[in-house]
Amino acid sequence: MRKYAFLTIASIFLLAGYVVGVQAAPVSPGPEGKNLPTYAPPGEIIGMSVSDVNGEPVGQLENVVFDWSSSRIGYGVISYEGNSYYVPWSVVRFNPDETSLRLQVDRQKVVTGPQVKETPVSRTTGIKIHEHYGLAPYWGETVRDKPQE
Repeated sequence: MRKYAFLTIASIFLLAGYVVGVQAAPVSPGPEGKNLPTYAPPGEIIGMSVSDVNGEPVGQLENVVFDWSSSRIGYGVISYEGNSYYVPWSVVRFNPDETSLRLQVDRQKVVTGPQVKETPVSRTTGIKIHEHYGLAPYWGETVRDKPQE
């Protein structure tokens, strides 16, 4: 059975291969000609502000959910108005112009989505999260075709 767990910062460091003290991280062009690291430790993204596809604020990245069986981040946990919501990691993008995160969905989709109520996350909950966003689960199982709202 595949298990999920909320990542600790130490776990992400190990899994991402991040080594404290490494000076030569790959960089990519950012706003105003600043070079941004291609990889970042979790402490730099947890707490980042999150906006929706229209640029409207949706809250902050509270945590990430790691799938130990596939060695990947499955979900972001977005904190908005006192609630926490699961968002498939595939809809999260870094917005270098604002040094924030931007979702590929609108705020309404997030706030009507599955709230964080369990840890670890079960496959049943994972399927519900993906169905809500109209996405096939990243682990390859299929979901019913649903029209986007």
